[in-house]
Amino acid sequence: MKKILFLISLFLFSCGPSISTITVNTLKPAAVHLNGVRKIAVMGFDGQGGDLATNKVTARLVESGRFDVFERAQVAKILNEHEMYMTGLVDEGSAAKIGKMLGAEALIVGSVDTYQVTDERTTVLLPKIKEKGFHYETYKDRKGNEKTQKVIDYEWYKVNGAALTRRGNVGITFKVVNVESGQIIAAKNISKTWEGINITDPDPSHDDVYPTPKEKSITLPDSSSILNRLIDEIVPKLVNMVVPHHVAEIKTYLAVDEQTETARKFMTAGQYRDAIEILEAHLAGLETKPDKNRDELHVVYYDLGLLNEVAGEFDKAEGFYKKAIALKGEEVYIRALAGVRRAREERKRLEGQK
Repeated sequence: MKKILFLISLFLFSCGPSISTITVNTLKPAAVHLNGVRKIAVMGFDGQGGDLATNKVTARLVESGRFDVFERAQVAKILNEHEMYMTGLVDEGSAAKIGKMLGAEALIVGSVDTYQVTDERTTVLLPKIKEKGFHYETYKDRKGNEKTQKVIDYEWYKVNGAALTRRGNVGITFKVVNVESGQIIAAKNISKTWEGINITDPDPSHDDVYPTPKEKSITLPDSSSILNRLIDEIVPKLVNMVVPHHVAEIKTYLAVDEQTETARKFMTAGQYRDAIEILEAHLAGLETKPDKNRDELHVVYYDLGLLNEVAGEFDKAEGFYKKAIALKGEEVYIRALAGVRRAREERKRLEGQK
């Protein structure tokens, strides 16, 4: 039985490494470090949809735990006392004055530049098939006897379906103004679009011929749902510019023999240290005869690099990646080496943003 299992494993791995992926949530540094800034006020965003954008940006900043964010009602109260308004008033020149009134160190201002949903009505041709009659055909069975069979005749045709295409478009400009200097220290503009189509079939009783445009047909959400969805996509990208944030990264793991496959199972379960120990023991045996085990060796080097990178041991990971590349310059190895070097630099930036 053991011999059979060994032969099966040998066959599977002789076809080349099996590829699997893991998703790792990696903490990324803010693109702009607001050094020394703790107190932030979010001014009302201009434009249609501005209230929604203001509320979502404020909520996201509060969730980050990085800043003391002035509540919107508190900001409005102070500004009203000075006969000022939440929107349409803030530029770099007035930021210092407003910030001092509020006791803030930075102001976030912005505008919703695009906020629309449009509908377009058209027609699309839908291929159909239906029975149009029948006829009889004669044939001979295995014994040579003549037989008659009934054959259904079909007709292919097309009908005009009513199509409603709904498109959403939201664009937001986001700026962070330093209260002391009045300068813009971070700025970004992001636009997102959404599109969906709904097709009404005037002849649903007959079968469709595939492929058919109806495969793309969906129940269209209403305008407010589309706009809310687009703002939800945009706001995290804006706030992440000034807040360290997690990003889901997909890593590629290669299994080339039983030991690397066992390590993969531990890795999938989140037991990275156990997976590393398995591969280190395996590596010790492979390195005694590097020429004979060359094909397995570069994969094990790469996998150890990956596991050490995920475990935060970037220097070890880089060393293993370099060894893998020295044996075989696979593109995935080269990308991994560049990635771990980037991760090391990002960690340095994160340490400076604490």
